[in-house]
Amino acid sequence: MAGGLSVLLFFALHPAGASAIAGIALRARNLSMSGMPQGNETTTQKPQTSTVDSFVIQMVNGVARCREATAEEVPATLPRREDRGVPVRELLKGENQAAIHAGEDSSTGLTINLIALSQLQNDSNRNTVIAAFQRAAATWTARIKSPVTIRINIDYGVNRPNGSAFPDGVLGSTSSGSISVDYPTARSRLVTSASSSSEAAIYNALPSSVVPTNTGDGSVVEVSRSLAQPLGLLPLNPNETVATISFNKNFDFDFNPDNGVDFDKVDFDTVATRRWQSIKSLERR
Repeated sequence: MAGGLSVLLFFALHPAGASAIAGIALRARNLSMSGMPQGNETTTQKPQTSTVDSFVIQMVNGVARCREATAEEVPATLPRREDRGVPVRELLKGENQAAIHAGEDSSTGLTINLIALSQLQNDSNRNTVIAAFQRAAATWTARIKSPVTIRINIDYGVNRPNGSAFPDGVLGSTSSGSISVDYPTARSRLVTSASSSSEAAIYNALPSSVVPTNTGDGSVVEVSRSLAQPLGLLPLNPNETVATISFNKNFDFDFNPDNGVDFDKVDFDTVATRRWQSIKSLERR
């Protein structure tokens, strides 16, 4: 069941079909293979030290574009140590509980616990913003079947998570933890986690030992911590915060697309929903 995390990312953003899954589940990045087994070598190697993957959402000619954060930008995507997040169900305790829990608990397996950081906690429009985050979370909890609970920081304000002001044109940012493992191990975990023969067939179609790319054969993959848990690469830990998503309130957002999106506003639901994909992914390194 856990494998559904990476498969659904492909179908959500690239509806071309399962035949291209090998090119999507492993997103190409610069190759880093030092010290890793090659070809048919076997290994009992444990996951390497965790790293942080950060992305910046920038408005370019009126369109929200996502790009990898520069080395200088990465610290700004991480919350300050003293910024104590509060679970939204505690923050809004006593209010409409059905609405508060929407998009979090799920009968399909995945549970997302949203943790509001300080700016969002104190925003006058916090209930509306939280509801929009929950709508985005519900898109994933309705589709992902992995029985795992993850915690995600959410924030909304004029400052980035580290407290510095958002630069001009920056709509928001995401950051998430990941680990590096040898590719054959990751592939094997995907195959054994398949919930159906058709899903297993997709994973079995992946290359067996290395990932061929235009920069060489990769034997290491980077797995998000939220995906590593249901794959058995990390212990299940519902109290671990795996990511931070933050948006710049200097932009005009339309928080409810049910009645259409105003032409002069940014569709918060669409942008937020797509940001989850960077939290649950597999990358070739």
